[in-house]
Formats: sequence, structure tokens, C-alpha cells
Amino acid sequence: MDSNSFDSILIFQNIHSVLKAEKILKGKNIFYDVVPVPKEIDSSCGMAIGIKSMEMDIVKNVLSTYKFEVKGIYLQKNGRFIRYE
Repeated sequence: MDSNSFDSILIFQNIHSVLKAEKILKGKNIFYDVVPVPKEIDSSCGMAIGIKSMEMDIVKNVLSTYKFEVKGIYLQKNGRFIRYE
């Protein structure tokens, strides 16, 4: 599925963290994709995890169980990304 199918983006400190989060989510059968970070959000790490907002609570719970820190979560609304929480 392409990145346009996701309406939420999880930003991490670096690519290593993105890959670690990907491994965790893959093991939990959560639908996600590694996507480019939209430039309007952040330019420090070029990749992020895209998910559907309806899975947000599940993803947050899974990552927190592993004590995994997310730098930022953004929801797409009206073509723009808005920081979640």
C-alpha cells in the first residue's frame, strides 16, 4: 500500500529507531509502512512509519510496552499534518 493510504505518521530520532520500530510492529501483525517524512514535519530523519489513525492506540501501546520512544505523531487533516498530543 502506498504512503497516501496512511493518515498518521510516526517520527523517530533516527533511521535506526525507524527500523527497530518496524521490527516490533511487524512481529505484532500491525499494518504499517516505512514512508518518507513529509518535509513540513521534520527534516532530521528522512524516514518514518505510516499507519492508519484507527490503529493509533494499538501502535502506541505496543511501542510503549517495549519502552520505545516516538519523537512525534502527526495526523493528516485537510492535506496538512497536525501534531497529535
